[in-house]
Amino acid sequence: MLPLWVFLGITGILFAIGGTMFDKYLLERYFNKSDCGNKNDNSGPGALIIFSALFVVPVVLLVIICRYDTVDFSLHTGVIGMLTGATNGLWILLYLHAMSRADVSKVVPLFQTVPVFGLIFGMIILEEYLTMPQILSATVIMSGAIILMYRRSSGRLGLDVKTMSLMVGASCLVALSHVMFKFIAVDTNYWTATFWLGIGFALFGTLLFAVFGAYRRQFRSLLGKRRFRIVGLNGVNELFDNAGELIFLAAVVLGPVALVQSINAYEPMLIFLICLVLMRIWPAYFREDISIPALVQKFCGIAVISVGSIFLYTSI
Repeated sequence: MLPLWVFLGITGILFAIGGTMFDKYLLERYFNKSDCGNKNDNSGPGALIIFSALFVVPVVLLVIICRYDTVDFSLHTGVIGMLTGATNGLWILLYLHAMSRADVSKVVPLFQTVPVFGLIFGMIILEEYLTMPQILSATVIMSGAIILMYRRSSGRLGLDVKTMSLMVGASCLVALSHVMFKFIAVDTNYWTATFWLGIGFALFGTLLFAVFGAYRRQFRSLLGKRRFRIVGLNGVNELFDNAGELIFLAAVVLGPVALVQSINAYEPMLIFLICLVLMRIWPAYFREDISIPALVQKFCGIAVISVGSIFLYTSI
């Protein structure tokens, strides 16, 4: 019988896919550049993070109400936990900016680089050694990412360096946040790690609101014009995102980090297929390039990433 962390990991991935689709819908429908009144303004991802920070507060309150006696309020734990929450917020911000620049089916597969960074952190922090199969698998995954990130502009084919950098940075921070979360959860307990992660994420959203005027202006504008619709839709989005994140982190606590992260090996192909279906149903919000060259590029890139991921996971 499969261990519990496998089922939790799969459930978390399914919720995460639902959250990804809501993220794209919200970015296209309410947080796009034209809604800012400036086509050069890309403040939507930051405004969406601020909305997300508001929905973390009920999670924190729920932990306090239901599990107060289990929460460790020591300074050491609190600092690491809040840094974990801020790291979580930062990778989501990078990911949302990447999502606003490219198709979902090109962006999300790059999360397959997360286990690669998990191995790197293991080598640096835990003094683990990388094997040759792991190095080769990581090279294959990065090759697939490069294939996906090529785009045609002005008749020329070039690498979308900015989008790729955003997603590689996001993947690096995902791996780091998972390691930090597990460190706290193992040292104390799951609810302590969840509580401080929520505090850190809320503070990160507050910092974005206070420091970045563009994020703050769009947040206020959307809250004033479409308050109930935005709050309702974002609530559903946060239900998927938070449920997926907390369930997956529970799997991280119960199982080996790299193996738990490996559960999403087939997520890229599933995302690709779902995007094609949603593009047909809601083309205004789920735009995908389905020209023959684009489909061939996406399929080849995702296939290379998937093969590399499978080899990597079997070598861990």
